[in-house]
Amino acid sequence: MNDEIWETINGFEHYSVSSLGNVRNDKTGRVLKPRKEGGGYYTVVLCLKGIQKTHKIHRLVGDHFIENPENKRCIDHINHERTDNRAENLRWATTSENNMNASIKSNNTSGYPGVYFDKRRNKWVARISINGKETQLGYFLTIEEAIEARKQAEIQYYGEYANKSI
Repeated sequence: MNDEIWETINGFEHYSVSSLGNVRNDKTGRVLKPRKEGGGYYTVVLCLKGIQKTHKIHRLVGDHFIENPENKRCIDHINHERTDNRAENLRWATTSENNMNASIKSNNTSGYPGVYFDKRRNKWVARISINGKETQLGYFLTIEEAIEARKQAEIQYYGEYANKSI
């Protein structure tokens, strides 16, 4: 089990964020209850001189516990769980890298991103987006072949951002 480490939140000296994704009011010692935003991310409201400001918890954890030497702008949830804000589940990413590790879309019927069934050809298709451009990897007789082609392409083109949780 991970030890919980607390750091004072920059600009909000009466609040701390933990490496496990908790936020605490240091005056009262109370851990704030997160609220789930429309996008599925947890947020908390911090107050400074009577002004309330909403903060995404994954951003607070990233800012305080994850090094960002390349000054990347996005925080990627490695396991796709937007409510899992442990520092070990987060990493800095570019928008493109964050999209490489995207969750399966709700309309996906194959269970794997970039793989779908083409009814006209009666075959499975694998695709991948490389630098914002869709590339078709081929037509396959079985879903397993299409998934394997997609996985290999992810390893080749996405590197550490290849989708590992599916």
